[in-house]
Amino acid sequence: MSDKSESTQATADVTIDAIHESGCVISATVTLCGDSARDAHKEAIKAVKKQVSIPGFRKGRAPDAMITSNYEPQIEKQLHDTGARKAFDALIKEEKVQPLNSEKIRVTVDKASKDEIVCKIHMECAPQTPLIDPADLQIEIEEVTPVNDNDVEERITEMREELADHEPVDARSIKEGDTVTLDIDTLGPTESDPIEPKEVCRDNVFKVEKGQIGDWLHNLLLDKNPGDEFESISERDETLPEDAEFTPTRYKITIKNLVEKQPLTIEQLAKKLGAGDDIDAFKQALKARMTADRELSAKDKTHTALTNQLLEKYDFELPRSPLEGGRRVAIKRLIRHLKEQDLSEEEIKAREGEIEQQAEAFFLPRLRMMFLADKYFSTNDPDQLNIEREQMMRLYTQQMMMTAAEQRIIDNEMSGEEMRNELIMEIMQQRLLDALIAKLS
Repeated sequence: MSDKSESTQATADVTIDAIHESGCVISATVTLCGDSARDAHKEAIKAVKKQVSIPGFRKGRAPDAMITSNYEPQIEKQLHDTGARKAFDALIKEEKVQPLNSEKIRVTVDKASKDEIVCKIHMECAPQTPLIDPADLQIEIEEVTPVNDNDVEERITEMREELADHEPVDARSIKEGDTVTLDIDTLGPTESDPIEPKEVCRDNVFKVEKGQIGDWLHNLLLDKNPGDEFESISERDETLPEDAEFTPTRYKITIKNLVEKQPLTIEQLAKKLGAGDDIDAFKQALKARMTADRELSAKDKTHTALTNQLLEKYDFELPRSPLEGGRRVAIKRLIRHLKEQDLSEEEIKAREGEIEQQAEAFFLPRLRMMFLADKYFSTNDPDQLNIEREQMMRLYTQQMMMTAAEQRIIDNEMSGEEMRNELIMEIMQQRLLDALIAKLS
């Protein structure tokens, strides 16, 4: 859509000259004349008549001529209000728009008389959201593969390895394929002065194998010995994409131990996961969990495919204020996440373009889906627009319990209103997808 488009609507007694701007903003001059202006003038007189008392007449019963001759300033003021309301109603009707936010409507009256009323109106409109027709959608529901006993046994084998303890072995020089525990501290980027050591990790396990860790660290560890402590500067890996950000950084590295993995027995695994001694019950619980995970994965894949289809099929212009507000919230959230990763202000500033792109990629589809859901449920099932507090709190708790901060849609630094908006968008998107899948199933 172009930045601006102009239109003129004219009837016998109403003329609307409107400019439609990008971001669903409309600026219009509405002129009322003829019967429309006279009706507004009569309404103004009637309103004033009910407000004043004239000796010899009951309130509201005095002749119009007497009201007009004695209360002209009050009538003029009332005519401004009445004319503005009628002009606004005419704009809504003829241009087929609805205000998005009543607090951002600006109306000024340039002229008000019984013959002509001229108003200027500026407001942000709700988007012209298309109504989804499920018959136009084609989507394959992702099938859930049943979990069998072999799947459970394979998962148990994987978990015995994943949760295995690492026991120290006799010290010797480190060779390809060995496993070590390291303490790592950062001393800051090479282009700045060294800083006091800042902890990166303690006693973390690393596999000294090409492709498992950065080449610079891999080459550095070979032939070193447990107990060695040294400083080094990180180097860019050849596998890193050319457009990926990279800052050479000083590190202090301490080799703690050479270790070997000691896989858990199934009994040890069950106890470690709080299942006690009942191995059969442990396997049944694991099977149920694996089934739930597969069902969730299948649902997510179906939701993703349907979301992509909706976004491609139903394109429409988004209003300016929620678009800009949502983008700001997303950018602030991404910056906070980068700060949690100990990136400096300079490093974050260097990523401004990337951050803005990520924010837009995250927020734009969610806002578009929110308006699609609002239109669909307003037309087909208005009860779905009501969100209970318990559901909001349940989603809030789920979000805050996520260990991966980058997967959350909210964080503790957001305002209450920002959190509420994000949670509502998430709930409405899921409701829309579930409703459409039910129609398509």
